[in-house]
Amino acid sequence: MALVVRAEDDGPEEARTHDLARRPEDDQFLILARPIAALRPVLAAAQAVLVAVLTPLALLGACVLLVLRWRSSLLLLSLTLYYLCTESFFLYEWRVAVPMHYPLMACAAAALVLPVALAASAARRARSQNQAG
Repeated sequence: MALVVRAEDDGPEEARTHDLARRPEDDQFLILARPIAALRPVLAAAQAVLVAVLTPLALLGACVLLVLRWRSSLLLLSLTLYYLCTESFFLYEWRVAVPMHYPLMACAAAALVLPVALAASAARRARSQNQAG
């Protein structure tokens, strides 16, 4: 099946023909994925949960890091800020979207580690006060 591709202002002579139909040789690339195709709904559900959980954690972690160490945080978030300022919000190409998320994962981790660090610090202070007093 040949598909004709034409822009709005192209005339009939400017149309290009592309063969985008599925061919039998395309199936060789899908052989490895067929046994795990049943996992697609499970992975889709896990992805939905992760987006709902990690988005607030990343925002909270970014805010906390900006308050505690703003210079280091700006350096960490510079890649994300660059993409948000210069690229389209609707550009989902993997080479753009994936690197932008790496610093956000660090921010989400910081939001998870912060309560543990505060509890450990409070425990050390309590221990040193008990030993001194």
